[in-house]
Amino acid sequence: MVTSVFGVSKITRQHKVIRVFHEIDNRRECDTAAHLLSNVTKSICLVYVIGTGLWRSIAPPAPFLYGSRSIGASINGNIHWMVENADGSHCVSCFNIETETFSTFAPPIFPVSKRFLVGLVVLGDCLCACDNTFDEIVIWSMKVYGDDKSWRKEFVVKKDGGYVCDCDDCCQVVFPIKVFKDGDILMAWDEIDMIYYSNKTKSITSFDMVRLDDDDGEGLSAMLHTSSFLSLGSFRKESVSSF
Repeated sequence: MVTSVFGVSKITRQHKVIRVFHEIDNRRECDTAAHLLSNVTKSICLVYVIGTGLWRSIAPPAPFLYGSRSIGASINGNIHWMVENADGSHCVSCFNIETETFSTFAPPIFPVSKRFLVGLVVLGDCLCACDNTFDEIVIWSMKVYGDDKSWRKEFVVKKDGGYVCDCDDCCQVVFPIKVFKDGDILMAWDEIDMIYYSNKTKSITSFDMVRLDDDDGEGLSAMLHTSSFLSLGSFRKESVSSF
């Protein structure tokens, strides 16, 4: 299991790539999170600081099951993932980009279900959890960062019939991208569609995320672009040492 993210430290402003790797013994039963995580034989976390040309190994987190579609939610100098524990419960895994340490805290309390379709995003200045498990899209907001008692239900979007899926193996996670002043919400529906919720009409409009063939569009993620004075072209070509 491999999870990779990119972030900027809050103090030194260093740009870092973080790669978490859990090696699994596939010869043993892996049909549940408990079985999968109990089969972890090695955990590695690698950090690459842009400009150094070198990967470094740091203390890895405890074995968690990371969502394959989670690109991490970055806020306050930390990157966050919704992860699953060996007992089937969920928590938020937090990586401090400056100190390069991991911690965890509790997510909102979600209704019990065989499936779990929750993604983490940043909306405005708040860490948010979006739950697409049932027939409503529920967005929770952490009002006080780091205080897991401050989760509040912020938005509830009733899904149209075409977006309601009752199958247990459904894996369509919704990632809100922007909440507008009038209450409208732009969201990415898994890797399939962009959807726009009108607060006035209480309706959802969908459109294709990209005009690509199915194979070419697989694995794409949408996110809000924020302009900065730092151009990707300013990063010089690097010779990176293998790890």
